[in-house]
Amino acid sequence: MENKIIAARLQDINEGMVRQIGGITEVYYNKSKRLGAAVRICNIIKGQDVITKPEILLIAAGEMGISADTVDKALGELEEIGYITVHRTGGEISKIEERIPLLEDQYSQIGEKWQGSSPTEIERATLEIIDDLMVAPQREREIVKKHGIDNKAFALISDVGKSGSFYKNYKSPVDGSSIGYSPLYHDENPEKIMALFDKYPEEDVSGKIRSIRAYQGMPVDVINDPVLMEAIRMGCIPTPSVNSSRGTKHFAFTPLKGVGKLEKNLLEKARAIISCVRYGQHFARITRIATPLLILKALERRKRIGSHSEILRQYALLHKLGVGIISRDPTSTDRYTFNLLDTPENMRALELAIQYLTIKEPTKEEPKIKEVRQLFLPGMAGIYGSVSKTRIDLQSVKTTTLSDDSIQQINYLLIGGSSGY
Repeated sequence: MENKIIAARLQDINEGMVRQIGGITEVYYNKSKRLGAAVRICNIIKGQDVITKPEILLIAAGEMGISADTVDKALGELEEIGYITVHRTGGEISKIEERIPLLEDQYSQIGEKWQGSSPTEIERATLEIIDDLMVAPQREREIVKKHGIDNKAFALISDVGKSGSFYKNYKSPVDGSSIGYSPLYHDENPEKIMALFDKYPEEDVSGKIRSIRAYQGMPVDVINDPVLMEAIRMGCIPTPSVNSSRGTKHFAFTPLKGVGKLEKNLLEKARAIISCVRYGQHFARITRIATPLLILKALERRKRIGSHSEILRQYALLHKLGVGIISRDPTSTDRYTFNLLDTPENMRALELAIQYLTIKEPTKEEPKIKEVRQLFLPGMAGIYGSVSKTRIDLQSVKTTTLSDDSIQQINYLLIGGSSGY
């Protein structure tokens, strides 16, 4: 897994981990809890420059389920990477200087830090399995076989995943087998994708679908793998279309369902933005786009693209979706500009489109992130000054429910056995 993908998975599953207590998570998931919290803390403090009231950070993190002890450990990791400098007076934090980089670099370096922290094999397998299930649910027997783990190791991963609400399973109505899936990405039992696995039992179906992640918005014209083509025909892969000077073209994206509870229309808009720019990159008749990312960053900054003769048709999809408006260039009869409608929804969709080209997938936006970031505004911290507002929600903290195999592993540790597999 790429380092930036590792960091994205750490963020995804961290909320479920930091809200768990018990020997299993402390022994096997210590690095992931700490560095996953570091990713989420970056999202809280990024852009603050200097934090002179560290207690506000503890309040903000506490609202997101991250304990003070975990915050302290995560800050240590971020300081080692070079993202922050922590100043202390009498052993207590007095000031934090923040210099967190752009999102792609932020994720890459945290993922690299996790790789270098000697994570347990259980941690590695968990991230790989959840990343695999991000594409599609799979039979549990195939998960065990594919990732080279034994049933005891899988029992531990399943226990922690279920307690943390990032792994679940159900019985297949077709053959009674146990199907594993991640509720972070799939809210329903997707029969279509399982039918694809059944049709190609000897193929790494999820691996093939995930290959699109390396080039989100891949033109369907260049895809010749029969498994991917069947996945497209069955509707397992999103393929928005753009109709311009060279006819209608379709562009493939990795499937995402329910990630970060993003609204469906935001993902639709983000994919449409990428598709329109990819059309200009691969199929434009006059001048082709060399670097799509530069176009999107310019759109983010200037709120417009053009003028150009192909904009009228190439960006018509974005006009239809309410992302922007196409206007005729007043200095030319056959040239047009695309003007972004500067709304919070459209700016978020553009942000997701940029993430598709950098991190290779949209990142999770936590429900409380905007609220907790407001705590750093002048005069806002007082609204969270009461005990009722800053309490830790103990009811949401879970003791990891253990299977018989996991209990045996804990007993083995207690009598001096190894903690690894």
